[in-house]
Amino acid sequence: MGTITFSGLASGLDTDTIIKQLMSIERRPVDRMQAKVTAYQNALTMYDNISSKLETFESAATNLDASWEFKVKQATSSDEDVLTATTTYAADIANHTIQVQQLARAESEVSQGYASTQDHVGTGVFKIKVGDSDWIEITLAEGNDTLNNLKNAINASDADVKASIINDGDASSPYRLVVTSNNTGEAYSIEMDASGLSGGTTPVFTDGDPGEPGQKAQNAVLVVDGVTINKSKNTITDLFNGVTLELHSTSTSDVTLKIESDTDGLKGKIKSFVTAYNDLYSFLKSSRSNSDYSTERSTLLQLELGLRGIFSNHINGLTGKYQYLSQAGLRFDQSGDLTFDESDFEDAVKDDFEGVMKLFTAFGEASNSAVEFVGVTNATQVGEYSIEITEIGSNYIRGKINGHDAVSAGTSQLMGASGTPEEGLLINFLGTTTGNYGTVKVTAGFMELFERRLNQLLDVEDGPIAIKKDSLGSHISQLNMNIERKEVQLTRIETRYKRQFAQLESMLSSLETQNSFITNSLSSD
Repeated sequence: MGTITFSGLASGLDTDTIIKQLMSIERRPVDRMQAKVTAYQNALTMYDNISSKLETFESAATNLDASWEFKVKQATSSDEDVLTATTTYAADIANHTIQVQQLARAESEVSQGYASTQDHVGTGVFKIKVGDSDWIEITLAEGNDTLNNLKNAINASDADVKASIINDGDASSPYRLVVTSNNTGEAYSIEMDASGLSGGTTPVFTDGDPGEPGQKAQNAVLVVDGVTINKSKNTITDLFNGVTLELHSTSTSDVTLKIESDTDGLKGKIKSFVTAYNDLYSFLKSSRSNSDYSTERSTLLQLELGLRGIFSNHINGLTGKYQYLSQAGLRFDQSGDLTFDESDFEDAVKDDFEGVMKLFTAFGEASNSAVEFVGVTNATQVGEYSIEITEIGSNYIRGKINGHDAVSAGTSQLMGASGTPEEGLLINFLGTTTGNYGTVKVTAGFMELFERRLNQLLDVEDGPIAIKKDSLGSHISQLNMNIERKEVQLTRIETRYKRQFAQLESMLSSLETQNSFITNSLSSD
C-alpha cells in the first residue's frame, strides 16, 4: 500500500512546494546535461543538413570534373519531322546535309484468306528462313494443323519473325496469316516453304508485289553530303562518330544536321554548381551566427574557408591563358556569394575551349598519338607518367605506367596500380606493337579539386563530418547515462526529503499534542 502524507498539517508549512523547490535545485545538474544533449542533437541535425548540401554540391561538381562531360555536344535538325539526332562527347563538330529518300522497313508476308482461324492448313513440315540464317522446320501434327495452330507454332519457333492473324473484312474469307520479320532491312527478307503440308488448304504467301498484299524488306536510303548510303535500320549509330540518327520520314529536300558544343548545357551545369555552393555557403554562414551551434563555430568556419580557398588555388601543371575560374566568369560578389557571368564564359569558350576545359576538369594529355587518355580516380595524383607496352594479346595488353606494372583493364586499356601515384589513371592503347609510348600528363582542374575535397569531407568513416558526428553521438550517450544515474539519485533524495519532512510533521504533531495536554491540565487545576 502507498504511503499517505498530509502536507503541513502540524507545521502549517506547504511541504510539497518546499520539496519541489528543493528538488528543482537538485535537478539543475540534470537540466544542464539535458540542455547539452539538446544542443548536441541540434548539432547532429545541422551536420546532417550540411552533409546533404555537400552531396548536392559534390554532384554539381562531378557533372563538370571530367573532360568527356565538358565536351558534351548537341545535334540540331532543321526538320525534326524527317530526322532527329542525339550525341555523345565523341561527336565531331560539323554540319551535314541529309536527304532521306527511303525508310528501312521489315518484310511482311501475307497468306490468302481463310473462312475461319480453325480452318486446316494441312499436316507435315512448314519451313521458314530469314535472311542468310538456316531454315527452321515446324511440324504440324494431325489435330494441331489449323491456321491458328500454325501462327502459334511459328511464334514458338526460333525463327526471327512474328506471326499474327488479321481480319480484312472479306465476306467469305477474312482471316489472313501475316508473318513479319523482327528486323528491318533487305538482309532480313523472309522465305517460306509450305510444300511439306498436305491434307488442308496450304497457305500461299505474297510479299507486296504490285497488286498483292504484303511488304518487301527494304533498306533506308540517304544522301549524306552528296554520298548515297544504305542502312538496314532507321536508327543509325554508325554514320557519324558519337551520333545516333533517328529517321522518321522521307524528304524531297536536304535537311541540315548541325553538331556543335552544347554551351547552353555547360552553362546550365555551372549554374547548378553556383546554386549548390551558395546554398551551402548560406547555411554555413547562418549556422555560425546561430547561438544554438556556438560550440560548432570553429568547425563551420574551417569548412567554409576550406571550400572557398579552392577557388583561389593554382592548378599544378596547368599551362596556357586560363588559370583561374574568374577568367571563365565565376567570381564572388561583395556579400560572399558566388556569381556566374555567362557572357564571360561564352567568350572564354570561343577563345580557347580546351584551355577552359582543362581549367575545370581532370585532364590527361598523351605525348604519343597511340595512347588515349580515358580518365582518373580521386586517388590519381597530378603528374607526368611514362607509358610502356610490354605485351599485346588477342584480348588483352600488358604494360607499365610510371615504371610500375599496370592493371590490364580490357582488350586495349591499362590502369595505374593501387598504391602508386598513378593509381586509377586509365589509358587506351591504339597501337599494334610493344615499346615505349611517351608520357601522359595529368592535371586536376577546379571541379576535380572540389570533387576530391568533397569526397573527403563526406567519407562516412574517416571524414571530418563523420568524425564530428561520432563525437557528438558519444557525448550524447555519455550524458544520457549520467542523466539516468542522476535520476536514480534524485529519486532517493526526494524520498529522503519526504521522509524528513514527514518526521518533522510527526514530531511537531507530538509536541502539539503534549502542549494541549499540559494546557488542559493546568486549566483544570
